[in-house]
Amino acid sequence: MFYMFFSLVTGIVYFTWAFTGLSLSAGFAVLIFGIPFFALFLLSVQGMMLVEGMIIEALSGIRMPRRTAASRKGLGIWQKFVSLLKDKRTWTSILYMVLQLFLGIIYFTVTVTLLALSVSFMLRPLLEYTFALPMMHIDGIDYWTPGWFMPFMVLLGIVLLVATLHAARGMMRLHGRWAKFMLVR
Repeated sequence: MFYMFFSLVTGIVYFTWAFTGLSLSAGFAVLIFGIPFFALFLLSVQGMMLVEGMIIEALSGIRMPRRTAASRKGLGIWQKFVSLLKDKRTWTSILYMVLQLFLGIIYFTVTVTLLALSVSFMLRPLLEYTFALPMMHIDGIDYWTPGWFMPFMVLLGIVLLVATLHAARGMMRLHGRWAKFMLVR
């Protein structure tokens, strides 16, 4: 459940980092420091995805890589840069960073909506009888839950909460597989 909330923040950071880095690298390509800047950007992408892999491994249990492609020994700086450029994982990592914003929005929206709905159902008797808040208010008309239906609303809220927790766990497993596909060779 934590990752479903956290993924919105990481998605925004990753998306911003990827587009800013690619844009600045393209702009700096004509300058003398363009290639070193691009190499540092690619290294930062590898490092960020290494941290993302650790987060996913800790939260989902799916094994992720521990080393970046540029950490091979015996290579010079230029060979490491060329290996970063040739490594498929570098480019799929950038694609992952871009797509993570959209996935983060979906995860966050679905999780918050289902949690709010389940808590609203569980607290329906309190909301209606104590605070006089109707179930719905449409075109100036208040709609109240019938008294005989209140226990079913609470039960529905509990069932929806449990289903939300299971759905979050399932989404995390699917996301872990997606991340492994995109970030691992």
